[in-house]
Amino acid sequence: MRTTRKATSIAIAASLALSVAACAGGDTKPGAVPAKGTASVSPTPTVKPTPSPTSMPGSVTPTADNPLGIDWAKQSTHPFTGEAADTFGAANVMTAYRHAVTFSLQEGYTDLMAKGYEVRPIELSFVKPYLTTATQEDWDVRVKTALANPKNAAGEQAYRDVSTLTSWHLMIGQEVYSFRAGQELYTLGRSFSSAQGSVEGSADDPSLVLHFTVSRNLRVMKGGKAVLLPFNKDITYWMVPNGLKETPWLIDTWKIKSTVGVDFPDPTGAVG
Repeated sequence: MRTTRKATSIAIAASLALSVAACAGGDTKPGAVPAKGTASVSPTPTVKPTPSPTSMPGSVTPTADNPLGIDWAKQSTHPFTGEAADTFGAANVMTAYRHAVTFSLQEGYTDLMAKGYEVRPIELSFVKPYLTTATQEDWDVRVKTALANPKNAAGEQAYRDVSTLTSWHLMIGQEVYSFRAGQELYTLGRSFSSAQGSVEGSADDPSLVLHFTVSRNLRVMKGGKAVLLPFNKDITYWMVPNGLKETPWLIDTWKIKSTVGVDFPDPTGAVG
């Protein structure tokens, strides 16, 4: 039986840097994540350069199976090998990777990023179809706690847990950056890296572990000027096969660290 690990996270906002680390979900594995109630991040006013995600090499016409129109034929040129491929099959691991990248690039980059505690629980439920049953139940508890107790320690912790996966109520140096009034498009551009795959868990209950990065440019205002702020996520998902076409793999555990880079002028220069 798969159990659910409670999330742990911490957020730090500075004028040019954001660092958020969080973990949530499945079986406790040695060295995988911090123990419950702990988290670690270096409180520094700037973010050291991180490896840039691989730029997306073009696109194709979006479909139901490929809503972002990613040209996987060009991107996925190196099949998975090793323990992950031996355990789950190389093609199945590639399916998990594509599913995980699509979720990480597509979901949550909406007005949720600008909303505060007026958000409704249903607005944060979009991640649930991507989660295992046990993690879905824990998700509902965290959302309820975050919205009901925004000023106490439990509520603040729950907020960080929820925000990490959904990008809800981002704190990105609020004295410097802000989203735009009447904004509809919140990001421009996207990129992602290849993934490292491994296996954790017992022989009869293994989890596929995928580690990769994604990046999107946030459309924000700084000193009255429109700029793009690189928003990067270093992601590890613990996943299990689901057997459904729409959600072939489910996320049981996650560990995410987010950073922002140096802003640059928004070439569109427009609100909306």
